[in-house]
Parts: sequence; structure tokens; C-alpha cells
Amino acid sequence: METTDATPEDTLHREAPEEAQLTLTDPVRLGWVLDKPGEVHGGMGPNARLRLAARVTAIGPAAVAPATGRPFARLPAARAAVIEEVPTEGMRLS
Repeated sequence: METTDATPEDTLHREAPEEAQLTLTDPVRLGWVLDKPGEVHGGMGPNARLRLAARVTAIGPAAVAPATGRPFARLPAARAAVIEEVPTEGMRLS
């Protein structure tokens, strides 16, 4: 969370477009996980990581990773006979 985020849901709505070019709606809190050593954030100490889920309503154009100069592969997590990458130009979901 950043100081401009009033809630974890605000963070989700800000980070999803920034990091993954996703448009989300209807976030729900799933629960939390205790991270005693704080390993996820470089050993910051005990903290709780909240788990959120939200419906994806759109996937924007692929963005280039600043570290590599290449777009990340974007594979939907769904059961399908054939796994297809999200098109570079993005897609609208129903």
C-alpha cells in the first residue's frame, strides 16, 4: 500500500493497471496469511499478507518490462484444452 491508498482494495485497483494492465471490478477479501519472517519483503519482520480476488473486465495492451525491454508472457489461469497467450494488444472480457 502507498500513502494515497485508503484501503487494500484501493491498492489493488491502482496496482492492477500499473503492473498487469488489468481493469478489475468487485474485489473481495479472501483472507490473510501470516509471514512471520517477512521473507516476501526482504525480511522486514512479521506481517500479514491480505489475499484479494477481483473479476477481470479487460486486459490492456502488453507493456514492456523496464528491466528487460521485453513484454512478459501473459497466460490466463483457467482450465482449457489449449493454453493461449493473451494477445499483445489486449482483450475485452465478457
